Amino acid sequence: MEQAFRSFTIIGLAGITILSAFFIIMIIDQPPPIKALFEIFSALGTVGLSLGSSLNNDCSFAFDLSFVGKLMIILVMIIGRVGTLTIGSALLRPHLIEYKYPTEEVVIG
Repeated sequence: MEQAFRSFTIIGLAGITILSAFFIIMIIDQPPPIKALFEIFSALGTVGLSLGSSLNNDCSFAFDLSFVGKLMIILVMIIGRVGTLTIGSALLRPHLIEYKYPTEEVVIG
């Protein structure tokens, strides 16, 4: 049951990442939606594929994006590399760690 919960969590967090990056890039840069989605999916999967720039044939699609769009692609790449579940658990879980020192009776003699 825990594995099913983790898989649904990973799918949900990946979907939220894709949708939020897509909407931010679409609002700021207004590229063709298929190109933006391809670039975002490629970034999340850390595949390295790109459809290419429409302005410069030697560059990737990120060449057409603004600074914020490029930053979104970079963040999606980092999230894809580290993992959505790892980042989600690091951000959402409280970091309360209780340390206890071991106690032991020492026998002398």
